[in-house]
Amino acid sequence: MSEEKKEVKNTEKPVTRYEQKLKRREEEKARAKKEKLIGEITFIAVIAIFVAFVAYFPIKKATAVNKTICTVGGEKVTKVEMDYNYGISRVNFLSQNAYMLQMMGYSLDNLESQDYTSGLTFGQYFEQLAVENIAGNKALVKAGKEAGFNFDVDAAYADFKKRIKASAEEQGVTVKQFYTTQYGEFATESNVAKYVKDSLYANAYYEEMAKGFVPAEDKVQAYYNDNKSNYDSVDFKLTTVDAVLPEGKTITNDDGTTTTEQPSEEEVSKAMAVAKEEAEGKDASAGELRENVKGASASMYYREWLFDDARKAGDSEIFENEAGHSYYVVEFEKRYLDETATANIRAIVLKEDKSQEILDKFNAGDKSENSFAALADEYNSKDLMDVKGGLVEKLSKNSLANELDAWIFADGRATGDVEVIKPENDELYYVLFYVGKDDAEWKVNISNKLQSEAVNAHMDELKAAFAVEDPKGNLAYLHVEAKTEAESETAESTEAK
Repeated sequence: MSEEKKEVKNTEKPVTRYEQKLKRREEEKARAKKEKLIGEITFIAVIAIFVAFVAYFPIKKATAVNKTICTVGGEKVTKVEMDYNYGISRVNFLSQNAYMLQMMGYSLDNLESQDYTSGLTFGQYFEQLAVENIAGNKALVKAGKEAGFNFDVDAAYADFKKRIKASAEEQGVTVKQFYTTQYGEFATESNVAKYVKDSLYANAYYEEMAKGFVPAEDKVQAYYNDNKSNYDSVDFKLTTVDAVLPEGKTITNDDGTTTTEQPSEEEVSKAMAVAKEEAEGKDASAGELRENVKGASASMYYREWLFDDARKAGDSEIFENEAGHSYYVVEFEKRYLDETATANIRAIVLKEDKSQEILDKFNAGDKSENSFAALADEYNSKDLMDVKGGLVEKLSKNSLANELDAWIFADGRATGDVEVIKPENDELYYVLFYVGKDDAEWKVNISNKLQSEAVNAHMDELKAAFAVEDPKGNLAYLHVEAKTEAESETAESTEAK
């Protein structure tokens, strides 16, 4: 009788280091069943059927495993390689978006069949991500070898296997079951080993390569000078005047349901006229003070006005929100560049409360940053904090849970401060060591943007030699792209006429 597979949640994201583990994955593979041979069958017939089955199944499995899905850079991509990268792409996507998707009403149980865009399902999108991941890994491995990049793949792979084993044990399944549920029905530890090792090497080289694209400070400053409105903040006073619309009449329908009539255009127009007159009589300087508002978070109704270079203290204006049936009375106070610094910390993240044990060891030593870093390496589990020494750099204010953020950015925070924090509604415990301030947030944001753009451009160059070919039409997302492109060309041709 075949082994029944237990549910395996996607809690492990073994290749990419800095993303949190995914809460759950509920896909069960179909269970194989053997049926009893019923009836008067001779011994020879039974043996013949058995031998035929044993011979057929390995051939079928080998055919599926070695099936070429597509080629990337002229290299064949098998079903096993495709499934492995599909699983990784799906987990990485959901680890960042699962909560948002559920809030939007998507079901994670059958996500693949639901629409990602108007023409592309989530399953087809994950397929696209998988192919892009394969091309990226192959390009990075090639570039890393050519650059002479050395990385202990064997050590990283040994660590990977430990994490897989730990995840399987946590889920109450075998390692074999974990591989098939996570990376595809034909995945085994041995037949995905090459792809895992390539991914580990590619990821390590990517991190090293990216360091060479950190922009110089003068480039960061030049970019700010050309895009000030995207990074500056403003303080202003705001008064909102809502139009008082008449209550609509409630009507009982034939089927017993009720509907409420909406105000007529004439009624809305009169109410808006009254609201406008009220707004014009308001003292703009008496409005509610809004401080440190950046362009991205300012209302579209008065954003452009606030960030106009001609704006000066005391300027005021009234703005209509027709859709919202209201008026805004705005008075400008000042525009400036917020120089709030980012912070560097070291963190130990725990599932169980061992904070006192850690503090006792820390206080018994020299209480230095290095001693805390050593404790971080000792106590951190890689599925929660996979960073050497627990070092987290250039943290922006309001980027963490309220309790953590409040402690890190508290006035008077000094290098060497240590604290244990258990945020509300969080099952984890945090032991934090404050390292110190770093660059201003605006500098970090611009630097990250420029670095990302440069790295992406370089990756495009590297991947140019790894074109995707799909001669057998196995990649569904390419069919969708071709159809969309054809429809677009038809539409443009029709418009041209």
